[in-house]
This record gives sequence, structure tokens and C-alpha cells, in this order.
Amino acid sequence: MDEYVSNRKLRWKMMPQRKKIIEHWNQYRDLLGNTKYGDLKLDDSCFACGDILRLERIHIEDFAVTKDDSLNNLNVLCARCHVESEHYTREGYFNWIRYKRMDEYLDGEDHYYKRLEMSGLLSWASSLNDEEASKWTPETGFEKFFDVKIKRNENRNQT
Repeated sequence: MDEYVSNRKLRWKMMPQRKKIIEHWNQYRDLLGNTKYGDLKLDDSCFACGDILRLERIHIEDFAVTKDDSLNNLNVLCARCHVESEHYTREGYFNWIRYKRMDEYLDGEDHYYKRLEMSGLLSWASSLNDEEASKWTPETGFEKFFDVKIKRNENRNQT
């Protein structure tokens, strides 16, 4: 077991880094398809949805089957897209990624606001009066928002 783990760690370190994968696939963007914003140059974001968090180097075809760590078999996806892409064959993978890029692609800033909206923070921030809103920033907003939620939960638990 220890030999397997150490070999896996060594192999992981020897895999091409994200920067190399991105440089490689910028030459073959036509295989990935356009985004709904047009043909964007790939950067350090998920090739499928454009998210910038929890990025992973992934194998297009399963390494256990192919033993292939070449640039042609690697892409960069966020953790959510990686899970979605797991069951596709190579051809199916490229069909899936073209669909995702055309239908669901957002730039990094849009993903940020989507997360804020999903957390309830944007609706909370919009309920602030003008004086409170003028002091609000996303960084301090998170702290205030979660402090309020924690206090509400504490009050509920005391009753």
C-alpha cells in the first residue's frame, strides 16, 4: 500500500502543471468549442464552466486504462465539472465540454456573484439601509452576514 501511495504522489508531481496544460490546449481550442462569449483564450479557469476555484488537472481518458499523462489526455476542470465528466469516453467528453462551454460558461467574476447570491449574501446586502450599505464590501459583508446568522441560530437555540 505504501509503495502505491508513494508512486501515485510521485506520478502526480511529474504530471504537467496547469500552466503547461493551458498553453497546450490554447492551440486546440476548436476541440473544446466556443463559449457563449465567443472564442476565449484559455486561462487559469475551468475549461468547461469558467470557474476559478478548486481547479484540478484531470485525465480526459481514465489513467487506469490508458496510463497516459500526456498533455493530450489532460484538461483543467473545477471539482464540480470533474465529477460531471468522469463517465464520458474521449468523444463524449469533448461533446460534453462543448455543450458546457456554450450553455453554462461564466467568467470568474460572474461565478463569484453567483456564489454570493446562492449564499443569501446578496439579498441580505440589498436589505441594508444606505448608511450600512456604504460601509459594505464583500469581505466585510461575509463577516457581518455570518455573524448575524450565528446570532440568530444562538437565539433560536436558547428559546
